[in-house]
Amino acid sequence: MTPLRRNGPFVLVNVLNYGHFNSYAATIARWALASGLDVVFLGHGAGQIAARGGLAGQEGFAAMEISGVCRASCPEVHWGDAAQAKPAQGKRCREIIADIARELSPSAVLLINADEVFFQNPEVGEPGFTFDAPVYGIVTFGRRDTHYGVQDPYSRRLKATLDRRSGFAGLFSIDELHVRDGDPEEAFLHYLPDPYKEFHAAPAAAAAEEDSAALRAFLAAAPGPIVPILGKFDRRKGNLWILREVLNLPQARVVVLGERVADPRDDAEIDSLLGALAAQGRAFVRFGFLPQEMFDLVFASGTVPCLPLPYRNHTGSSGIQLMAHEHGVPVLAPDFGLMAERVHAHGLGEVFRPGDEADFAVRFAAMLQRGAKPYREGLQRFMGLFGVEAIGKALDGMFLTNRPGQGNLRTILHLRRDLPPHLALADTARRAFAAADIPGAESALAEALKLAPESPGLLLAHSVALWRLDRKAGATAGLQRCMEAGLDEELSFLAQLTVQDIQQTFQLQPALGALTLKNSLLSALPGLSPESLAVEKAPGHGSLGQGSLAHGSPLGQTHLPPRSWQALGGVFAQSGGHAQGAGCFRRAIAQAPVNQEYRLNLSDVLRYAGRFAEALHALDELERLAAHAHGLAHKRGQVLFEQGRHAEAEELFRLEPPESPFYAAAQGYLSRLAGQAAS
Repeated sequence: MTPLRRNGPFVLVNVLNYGHFNSYAATIARWALASGLDVVFLGHGAGQIAARGGLAGQEGFAAMEISGVCRASCPEVHWGDAAQAKPAQGKRCREIIADIARELSPSAVLLINADEVFFQNPEVGEPGFTFDAPVYGIVTFGRRDTHYGVQDPYSRRLKATLDRRSGFAGLFSIDELHVRDGDPEEAFLHYLPDPYKEFHAAPAAAAAEEDSAALRAFLAAAPGPIVPILGKFDRRKGNLWILREVLNLPQARVVVLGERVADPRDDAEIDSLLGALAAQGRAFVRFGFLPQEMFDLVFASGTVPCLPLPYRNHTGSSGIQLMAHEHGVPVLAPDFGLMAERVHAHGLGEVFRPGDEADFAVRFAAMLQRGAKPYREGLQRFMGLFGVEAIGKALDGMFLTNRPGQGNLRTILHLRRDLPPHLALADTARRAFAAADIPGAESALAEALKLAPESPGLLLAHSVALWRLDRKAGATAGLQRCMEAGLDEELSFLAQLTVQDIQQTFQLQPALGALTLKNSLLSALPGLSPESLAVEKAPGHGSLGQGSLAHGSPLGQTHLPPRSWQALGGVFAQSGGHAQGAGCFRRAIAQAPVNQEYRLNLSDVLRYAGRFAEALHALDELERLAAHAHGLAHKRGQVLFEQGRHAEAEELFRLEPPESPFYAAAQGYLSRLAGQAAS
């Protein structure tokens, strides 16, 4: 890898300009400016983000709107809408880079969120995938597949890119073990210490001063321990568990800072708990995007004995964890993923069994009593490996000196403590998964479970390994035990990964799709067998409307997102499993009843099955929801066409409006009808 040439700007593409993406972009921009590079900060609202980060006006720095530079590749994309921006960045990455190359002639382009390329673009990792400029990227989900034991499209595309060392000029991973296992010489994949905060953040805006002053007063008001809940407030963070425990600990108080994401499953109880704590003067709550300064105020107050992080489905680095450690605060993390691996290897706190609220409660109460002192040495040593200097070394190694990391990776691996035997075996298994050595992974996990039979995370990975070795009875029994251990969310996520993989197979190799579905891990997951999915309307009350997988199944209270139900329904429909497809679409509708697309999908699969009256009924339901929905006339016309009612169908096809995405298809049917009439 040759050092960066300096006859063009260093372009930072920060499409999703919020949270940790801004921390990455601001930190890297400062390094580039200090290294004498001209920097273009490209994104939506780039000027405002640069001003907030104190970068605006610096010599050699320019902020540009991505909508202006990428006019040719993405003229219709509203970059401020993440639902549009994320897939656009991933699926059209080559076109976007072509625009950047033509408009800016960059020396290099760094994609702050390269994850979206691997999530969205089926071509990345394939032979011949190239960009029109030297493109680098940061990936943050590098070893997710080794914790779950199953590859999804993201993991497969990333591994292919690393194996071929092509397409990108180089990649950064913020997971040191990903680099250890994937490219220990850092020839292509480099370790980047997580830029978890804006190390030179500008002072908070005046609008936030009142909140900061109120927070200081709350922190100083009583001696009892403060329990922080910081960052995005969503169900995946397990905040409900924290609030329940704080309410039961009379001396404890809670500080909640961050953007709240609504979730009907938990919102009522969360509101009740926050209301009870506030009535007792034990809660400080500010929802929304808040300045980093407020997080630092909490951790620096000396009142935080530990940070509970009862996350679900989190296998990577955590910026909140690192921010706590910076201030000498240990964490309580689930024994699953990189957070726990770092806790074990460096003495950064304690872990609890994932999915086990009772175990969390016991260990949380003990940590509040114990305080931070027992962990101080490990925290200081570990956090010496992060910060501006360490990040600068990593960037120098990739872009300037051709000396990868200058010791960052070697140092953090050297400082790892010897692990207990079961954890050492778990690490061996993850390395085997990374090397596609499934027998080796299964063997190591089987030995680890003999030493730690109550570890749900080990059991989950072992069950998947058994399935991949065609030992299906053992896999099914193991996954059932995972459900009983409380891993409902993890099993739902495993189902999502499996659905994504099956969907990609159908897209790329349709002939293989039905076989892949038949032999997939889905049939081992409780409630996701084809037989259970064919039960389209669950008898009884309630569970289906809450997004369950199937009425009465062991997964009855879990939550597979409606988009995953839609994807799975499409897979079944393509493979001829019409009853199962209809069951999936009905579950998507139950979770998102106002979504028009799912109702059109349901009408399609019922039409494929020849259940024409039911297909028309699904469209009647859509009409009651949205009388002028696009596709309504066209889909009704398709049903009547297949019933042989061609005259009525023709009238309906003519009613589909020109602005509808179904207009061209309706015109195609009209042409077919005209041809039939002429013959």
